[in-house]
Amino acid sequence: MKYAKPALSFAQQVQLLASRGLQIDDQHRAEHYLAHINYYRLAGYCLPFEADHATHQFRPGVRFEDVVGLYIFDQGATPGHPSNLGAEGDSHQNREVTSEGDPCWSSQGVGCGRMAGLVAGKWRF
Repeated sequence: MKYAKPALSFAQQVQLLASRGLQIDDQHRAEHYLAHINYYRLAGYCLPFEADHATHQFRPGVRFEDVVGLYIFDQGATPGHPSNLGAEGDSHQNREVTSEGDPCWSSQGVGCGRMAGLVAGKWRF
């Protein structure tokens, strides 16, 4: 069976995400995460950050760390634990997240996935 889409290297996957508006602060680190998590597994965590699902364009200001942070949170990993796959220090480790600007937050305080229970306000990765 022939597939219409060619396989992309990790660097090409990062370029594809960047071309869709995802801010990539560290190319090497993004490649590291994609090598260990898998592009298609991580793609599901991109959905709440997309401005347009048909074109997979991201909302302005969304960073790769936002997507990975949601993945890590959903997996139940804690900062500094080997399961968070951070080879160098974790840039998201002490990043404060609030409901303000959260793509999973609605005016009713209902989030998506496990985030639905985080109606209290602030939490950290």
